[in-house]
Amino acid sequence: SNKFLVEVRDLMDEDSLSTILLVDDPVFEAEFAKYRPYFKLSDSLESDELTRWMVAQDFAFRGKIKLEDMPDTLISLYGIKIPFDPASIQKTYEASNGLVYVMSACDVVLGEKIPPTIVQGEDTTAIVHTSASGQTGFTRPIELASGGYDFLLDYHGANPGHIKYHMSNLVAGFYDFYWVAVNDFDGSYRTPDPTLILEQQLEFVKLIGNNPENEDHWDKPTPISPEMIQVVDSTYESAREVYLGNYYILNYQDVWLQVTGTGRNSICLDYLKAVPRFE
Repeated sequence: SNKFLVEVRDLMDEDSLSTILLVDDPVFEAEFAKYRPYFKLSDSLESDELTRWMVAQDFAFRGKIKLEDMPDTLISLYGIKIPFDPASIQKTYEASNGLVYVMSACDVVLGEKIPPTIVQGEDTTAIVHTSASGQTGFTRPIELASGGYDFLLDYHGANPGHIKYHMSNLVAGFYDFYWVAVNDFDGSYRTPDPTLILEQQLEFVKLIGNNPENEDHWDKPTPISPEMIQVVDSTYESAREVYLGNYYILNYQDVWLQVTGTGRNSICLDYLKAVPRFE
C-alpha cells in the first residue's frame, strides 16, 4: 500500500476533493536539509526516510482550492502553516478530483513545523507515584488555567512523590522547559498550612522496562532544573511561565518528564512546556 494515500490523504478517492502542492527537486532537498538534523534517529537511513516523510506529508489539503481563492498561507492536514506565493507556480494541473500546483518555492518556517509542545497537568496519561492510601490527586476546574483545569497531588505520602508526564514526538536538539504552577491552597488542598514551602523539580526519565506503572522499570531521573524550585505564584491572575532549565534530546522520540516534590508536601501543575531551540 502507499503510505501517503493511507495515512495522509487518499488522492485516488473520487468522492473527495483535494489540493496538492508538488515542489520541484531543489525545493524538496532544501526542506530536507533544513529538517534533517531535527528528525534524527539512531539509524542514518531511517533518519533520511523519516525526514522526507515529515516534509512530504504537509503538502496535501482538503478541498479544491482555486487560485483566486488561495490564501497566502495554507494549513496542512497536520495543522502546519504552509506559505503559498502565486509567483512560485510553475504549472497547474486540474485533476478529476482536485488541483495540483507545481511550485518553485515553499519555505516552511522551522518554528511552524516544530512548535513548542505542551502537556497539561491534568493529562490522563500521567503516572502518579504516591504511598498515601487511595490518594491519586485532584483535578481542579479553574477557569484561568490552561485547558480550564490544573492538577495537584496533596500530601502524597511518598518521600518524595512524583508525577510522570508523556511528551510525544520531540525532535532532536536542545529544549528549554517551562511550567506554570500555582500554590493557591496554602501548601495543602485538604489541610491548608501557610507555613508550608512548596518546592518541586522537573526531571527527565527513561523507561527501561515494559511496564510504565512499575517504578522498577524506570532509569534514574536526570534533573532538568538543577535544584528544587519554589512555587511562588499564588493566583492564576498573576501566574507566569517559570523557566526550569534546558535539556538535549538526542534523537526524535517520545519523552517522559517527571515532576518531583519534596518531603510529604503537595505537587501542583497547570502545564509543562518544551520549547525547541533553533541555532
